[in-house]
Amino acid sequence: SAVDVYYPTLLRQHLAQVITIKQRNFLPNDDITKDFLKDFRLRLEDSLRLISDAEPSQVLSDLFVEHLKGKTLSNSQGVAVSVQILGVEDAWNKLATHIGQPKEALKRQFDALVSRRNDIVHRGDRSSRDPAGPVQAIGYAWADNHIHAARSVVQASDELVQAQMLALTPPPDEAHG
Repeated sequence: SAVDVYYPTLLRQHLAQVITIKQRNFLPNDDITKDFLKDFRLRLEDSLRLISDAEPSQVLSDLFVEHLKGKTLSNSQGVAVSVQILGVEDAWNKLATHIGQPKEALKRQFDALVSRRNDIVHRGDRSSRDPAGPVQAIGYAWADNHIHAARSVVQASDELVQAQMLALTPPPDEAHG
């Protein structure tokens, strides 16, 4: 559940800056991001706000974050889209390299935790394959290991995005301080 809050917060914190710097090229061109955002639409009043607001990058950022509230950012696709929008290309490869784990194993572990969390929250800890079935057993070691993987993904996301924000920010003009 904390991951559900983290990625929208990360976007809220940095997206306006990315839009300001990259302008119309701020969106990644990969198929995952395109598919994830295919239903994003601006209403006429939103378009007029973009045209007239003193900070159009912030307006567009807010509209994106609002749209993403209806999406799941706490699965492997949502994580990838979130960090890629913030400029970290090839997100899961970079996350896995940063953490020092194989990409597919890390994604599998992350998605297994998300799936189990959904079983607990939405079905009283019954499997999505058998929602009327028995409560699933869970071991401390499994939970601790998978939570550690999710924590590592979040920490790596934060570190990679922070590095990207530093790379996007022009160095201060030495004459001005």
